Amino acid sequence: MTLPLVSAVMAARNAEATVTAAVASVLAQSMSNLELIIVDDASTDRTAEAARAVADSRTRVLRSDRRLGRGGARNLALREARGLYVAVCDADDVSLPSRFEAQARFLDERPMVGIVGAQVANVGGNSAPRQVYTYPTDPDAIRRRFQRGRNAVAHQASMIRRALLHELGGYDESCERAQDLELFLRATQRTAIRNLSEVLVHYGRPARTSLRYALDDGKWRRYAVYRAATDGNRLTFDEYRRRPAVRLADAVDVALFFTTRARHRLHGLAPVGLR
Repeated sequence: MTLPLVSAVMAARNAEATVTAAVASVLAQSMSNLELIIVDDASTDRTAEAARAVADSRTRVLRSDRRLGRGGARNLALREARGLYVAVCDADDVSLPSRFEAQARFLDERPMVGIVGAQVANVGGNSAPRQVYTYPTDPDAIRRRFQRGRNAVAHQASMIRRALLHELGGYDESCERAQDLELFLRATQRTAIRNLSEVLVHYGRPARTSLRYALDDGKWRRYAVYRAATDGNRLTFDEYRRRPAVRLADAVDVALFFTTRARHRLHGLAPVGLR
């Protein structure tokens, strides 16, 4: 049996409205030597049925009756993956046709690179102006952003060597959010990470604008940094968020949220949460 070069993994929960386009974009890639593993994470809608409706022989749809969370659902998909490379795909994103070919070629030519990302465009949820979320392509800039505890790679536009994912043990399921940042931070100790300059993924989700979401996101981001930097007996998220330093950081996040919103209004852009 010929093994696929790329395993696309997609965690989906209540994504009936978007999963059809997401799956179709994977199956329409310019390279055909791929497989797609979709994990329906205890959806309460018809996500699994919608995914199967556009699937072909390269696709497997797995259903979990118990909520696994994004990290757990992706880990389930990783256990089934057979490709040399793993392409992370979200159930509400569209991968452009050249994505897998470009990223696989990049990894083929650079054995010291374990993860490659790309640029991502928001094509306009709720008629918002189109925006491109840019990620650094300079290796030093990538390193500095990770050192600041910020994600330097768009997770939904990343391709990762499967051997590296197994070496890292997959995603930390204790991180309800920012599990991608936690994974990438651990990966920086083992491999080089790069980004392509091209936009290879489109998404149209409305921007997250609530202060509560932004504050929660900040806590999870800092918790991911903490988890990646520590071993052994680690605090749970509830224990961690009660630490005085975390409460102080909340005040900084409030100021950053309103500063970012004011800047986006000034430039006529859709407001966004903390990144």
